[in-house]
Amino acid sequence: MNGSRLLLAATALGAVAAFFVVGVTGDRVEATAPARPVVVATEAIAGGSRALASALTVSNWADPSAPPPADSLAAIKLVEGRIAVAPINPGRVIRDSDFYPAGSTHPGLLPMTAGMRAYTATINDLDRVAGFAGPGSTVDVMLSATRNVPQPFSRMVLTGVRVLAVKSDPPPADPKTAPIKGPVPSMVTFELTQEQAEQLDLARNIGDLTVVIRGEGIADTATPESRGARIVDLMGAPPKVEQAPPPEPIVVIRQVRKTETPIEEIRGGRIIQNKSLD
Repeated sequence: MNGSRLLLAATALGAVAAFFVVGVTGDRVEATAPARPVVVATEAIAGGSRALASALTVSNWADPSAPPPADSLAAIKLVEGRIAVAPINPGRVIRDSDFYPAGSTHPGLLPMTAGMRAYTATINDLDRVAGFAGPGSTVDVMLSATRNVPQPFSRMVLTGVRVLAVKSDPPPADPKTAPIKGPVPSMVTFELTQEQAEQLDLARNIGDLTVVIRGEGIADTATPESRGARIVDLMGAPPKVEQAPPPEPIVVIRQVRKTETPIEEIRGGRIIQNKSLD
């Protein structure tokens, strides 16, 4: 009996000792593991836009059992000012491959998705783009139809399309007529399906194209659910002009005078005149 009690006591003491050993060893491992700072996005960064320091922060890698991504960056200065290859969501650990090389001013054409087409269109109204749409941005394309149409209208013809590249021209020479500083976008290359490319090619032949910047939380739709806007939607229907009633017909009544026509009769060798009324 005493032997059983001694065995149980020894087992309990062994378990307690093992617990303390594991705890002390774990503390030593955590103490010896170096902290790994990583740059994390605090705000959404649009593809094709430059990273701002205000949209980034530095945090320690939270999982000591697994290393951070091999190309993660540890300092904001390594990211600030670089152009994002694709949109970056808040909370993502920033990687070097998420951005074009430092010093890049024009990333050129982004890689295309398999099965898609690259279609380049001229943007006539420069103020509508204003330089905000860059490679990697998701935009809508609006048509302002004024040529070869019975009634002018504006309508979204494509929604949720990806920008592959933007061609920029030098700013206008006269700042009074066009107060734009820096390069001015003039052509945009979109990533489209075959059907979208055909629609856009037809659209640009009847009007001007506008790039519309999309906000967050807009669902992508293959076909825009809008009939568009027409002049009557802005100005309202023209007032109805009441037409004057047609004039009443004029009835002319003529009075016919009766005339007397003499009639001669011969009676007994004598001529007798009688009056007859016509």
